[in-house]
Amino acid sequence: MSHKKKRKQVNQPVVMQKDPGSIRGLIKSNLLLLAIFVIFGFILYGRVLNGEFLTADDMATIVEDPLSRDFKASVQTGSFMSIYEAGMYQLFNYTSTGFHLASTILHIINAFLAFLFVSRLYNQKTALLASLLFFVHPVNSETVSWISAFVYLLIGFVNLVVFLCLVEYRKSGNSAYLIGGVVTFASSLIFIRTPWLLTVPISVMVLDSAYFYEKGKSLKENLIQKFNGSFFYFLAAGIYFATELVTKYAVRISDLKTYHYLDPTKSEPLINRYSYTITKSLELLLFPVNLTIFHEGEIITPAKLIFIISIASLFIVLILLLIFKRYFETAVLLLMIYILILPSFSPVIVAWFIAERYLYIPSLFFAVLVVTGLMQVEKNFKLNNFVTPFMVFLILMFSIKTFVRAGDWQNDKKLWLATLEVSPLSYRVYNNLGDVYFKEGNYPLAIKNFEIAYQIKPDYADAVHNIGHTYMQAGNLEEAKKYLQLSFQMNPRMYLSLFKLGIIEYQQGNLLEAKRYFEGAAQIEPNFEQAKTALMQLNKYIEENKPAE
Repeated sequence: MSHKKKRKQVNQPVVMQKDPGSIRGLIKSNLLLLAIFVIFGFILYGRVLNGEFLTADDMATIVEDPLSRDFKASVQTGSFMSIYEAGMYQLFNYTSTGFHLASTILHIINAFLAFLFVSRLYNQKTALLASLLFFVHPVNSETVSWISAFVYLLIGFVNLVVFLCLVEYRKSGNSAYLIGGVVTFASSLIFIRTPWLLTVPISVMVLDSAYFYEKGKSLKENLIQKFNGSFFYFLAAGIYFATELVTKYAVRISDLKTYHYLDPTKSEPLINRYSYTITKSLELLLFPVNLTIFHEGEIITPAKLIFIISIASLFIVLILLLIFKRYFETAVLLLMIYILILPSFSPVIVAWFIAERYLYIPSLFFAVLVVTGLMQVEKNFKLNNFVTPFMVFLILMFSIKTFVRAGDWQNDKKLWLATLEVSPLSYRVYNNLGDVYFKEGNYPLAIKNFEIAYQIKPDYADAVHNIGHTYMQAGNLEEAKKYLQLSFQMNPRMYLSLFKLGIIEYQQGNLLEAKRYFEGAAQIEPNFEQAKTALMQLNKYIEENKPAE
């Protein structure tokens, strides 16, 4: 005779019954909160509304992209980001204001969606505190302040809409919410086209399993049922993977090698990478002090590496222990932080080890974890009015940090000087600072920063090209030729080096040599109009000045 001991069900809400609550009523009763988000949002990010386009991708993807000036052509691409960038660029008279305005507004919308989502899972007090912490968290200042990070705000919006649809579907039993969530996800794959959305099906299944767990079924049965409930999400993701991602994967690998000088096949051991990503994410969420666009150049000593691996291992053990003890909610809140940044854990590198923009929606689950954890402490230790004052203090401190950090994104010089303080061994920081001083006409200081970038990363052809270009602008053509030739030897895709060598040879009267360089630049980059125009004009000049026979 045997019997099974009944396991204690802890921290495990079951909400399978029909719920009469109305999401519409929740929205109407909290319009004041939305107004607070609007006011608070423009206070936090008001300084960046008139910020400039930055050399950090903004210039290349918007200002210098011909599609941004051709709205009709952008529509024909079917890409939401191309249409958005062209529309905003032209609507706001080729300035950055519209982009910053859109980012701030979308962050406000996402914060209110976060409030609705958490309200339906927990209660309005938890939702209020968690959504406010999410809204002001300094780690999100990069996503909101940087024009080129707008896509991560969109990804956040899609995630929140899908999560809200999941909760409403489970609470009301209305299949319209399930359809709405799937359609939102599928549409985002079609029009936004980013692999970061592929975390959605996993997130849906995990959230569904934790928050809508059925007591009468085993864990395996629940997981199977939840997978069936998220089947259409996985189906849409599978179609996208088969039709789009294979090509994008190859392009991404090529871009990392060519433009970022990162060989995905020659990276750190997986245990080192994964441990760094886990611990750095926790550090940025818990102590968002050292914020930087480039988390690189950090010196990892053997002792520090052991510490990082130990912390990451303990963290994994903690999650497994929480699952075993059936503290599903707490385990899932921790898991969701990393499920949402799964591309950073790809065995072959397709994303940076960590970036603050990756933590946009993970910071919401961190905020919920903080609030629910503090509420549990308040309850267990019978502390009266502990949670609210503590959270108000934390929100105030985070708000001050976010306000200050947003100011760093106003222009290139502020951003790169602020980045230099946190990432003094980042080769990209010095290269970008060199660009700043070049634009100011301070050629000696520009060359000095480009040379430091080259010293830190000896295979960094961009910095070598920039040294050559600076010498060229300063009138030292022989030094310019030396560095431009070297940059092309280092990176055979460096068509700009060939083009500038062509200009130098033309200025020195070496027309055939100039023609050869222009032809090389046009061959490498067929869409480089400047090279084609220069080549056409040079051929015409050579033909017109050909000696008479």
